[in-house]
Amino acid sequence: MSTESARGSAWSTAAVIVGIVAAGTVVAGLLNEPQSDAISIPGCDEVIQPEEMERINGGIVGGGDASWLSEPEIQALSDALVQSVPEGVVVEQDPSWPPFAFESTTGGEEVTAVGKVSVDGYDGQLVVRVLHSDDGPGPCFAGTVDERRTDDDGIVLDISDRRVIAYVPDGSKIDVSSDVLTRDQMITVATDPGLRVGDS
Repeated sequence: MSTESARGSAWSTAAVIVGIVAAGTVVAGLLNEPQSDAISIPGCDEVIQPEEMERINGGIVGGGDASWLSEPEIQALSDALVQSVPEGVVVEQDPSWPPFAFESTTGGEEVTAVGKVSVDGYDGQLVVRVLHSDDGPGPCFAGTVDERRTDDDGIVLDISDRRVIAYVPDGSKIDVSSDVLTRDQMITVATDPGLRVGDS
């Protein structure tokens, strides 16, 4: 398999994982929660209810532009991501490309890295998206967030079983998803200072 085809396969798989995580949590929320009662989420002041989602075209997404990141800065992000991998998570080497090599996606608005990992003998992927946004975390969406937590540094964490999004006060948004990492392991990655691209 060529390097390009292998890379394309990995990105396709990563997109499927992110899509399944997002779709699965929405479906779980819709099926498991009573529709007659308003759903509350710990730590969320405002929750978009399932019936309200039908009137929203897409999510509330903070825009940004990562195209200003230089190649050395992108490489520094990749190095920081490798260093942020928690104890107990093994980064699997891939001959096709270096692990967790960030690349610009979505028209340069963000950079994304994909890596193969294993935890306790289970193989999977770790996908990390990083961007800078002036928008805050906004409301929580029922079925996609299990808990919102604010740590001592003012970082807001939206937490679910397979995804953690960190909103850093400097404007960094770090989106971590994995099919094998635990919540705490994803939080460790999402809050690593080396992954921040905001204003210092």
